[in-house]
Amino acid sequence: MLMTGENGTKVKNGTKTQTRRCQGLEKVNENPEDWVFQRKQEDGTFVFLKPLNGLSVCKPRYQVGDIVPIREPHYLYGEWLQYEPDSGKHGWFFCHDYDKGVLYSDDPPNKVHHSREDGTGWYLRPGLFMSHWDVRTHVRITEVRCQRVNQITPEDCLAEGIKPVMPNEIRLLDNGTIYQREFRDLWDSINGGKPKKGKPDLSFNRGPWCFAYNFEKVEDK
Repeated sequence: MLMTGENGTKVKNGTKTQTRRCQGLEKVNENPEDWVFQRKQEDGTFVFLKPLNGLSVCKPRYQVGDIVPIREPHYLYGEWLQYEPDSGKHGWFFCHDYDKGVLYSDDPPNKVHHSREDGTGWYLRPGLFMSHWDVRTHVRITEVRCQRVNQITPEDCLAEGIKPVMPNEIRLLDNGTIYQREFRDLWDSINGGKPKKGKPDLSFNRGPWCFAYNFEKVEDK
C-alpha cells in the first residue's frame, strides 16, 4: 500500500489507522452522482446501482484480514548507472549499496543528491520501488467500507492522521469541520488537479466513491 512519507511515519507511529482509496471504483467514478451504493456482498465485493439502466460490482484491492506492507518514499545510498538496452537508446538504473541500509522520511540523510549525474550518495526513492526487505511497517485490514470521499466524518479525519486541535479551536468552527477542511486539502494534494487522460476526476468536492480501509499495525522493522 503506497503512502506519502508523512503518512508512512503516521502509520508507523500509530496516529493513522485509516485510509481511503478509489482503486476498483473507476467505473462508478466516471459520474459518481449517477450511482447509488446498494450492498456489500459476502465475497467482499460492493454492488452499485444506476437507476433504470446500470449495475456495477466493485472489488476492493484489500479484504479484511489481509496483511499489507506500507511502501513509502525512502532514501538509498548508491549511484545511477547508464546502460544501452536492445533498443539502442540509453537507459538508467540505480545501483544500491546494501551495506548502507535504508533511511526514511522521519530520519533523512544530511545530504541528498537530486541529479543522476551527482555521483554516489543518498537519493530519494519513490515508495513504488520499495523492496520488500526495506518495508518497515505492515498493517492488518480490519474493516472495509464504501462511501463518498466528501462524506468523511471529523472522527474519521482524525483516524486518517489529521492532527487534532485544541477544544477551544473546535468551538470556533462548525462541529469539527476544521478536520474535514484539512483532510480535503490533503486529499486534493494527492488526488486533485487535472485528471489524466481517460481517468476520472477524483477531487474532493466532486465526491468520488472510495473504499475506506481501517487497519492496525502488526509488524515493525
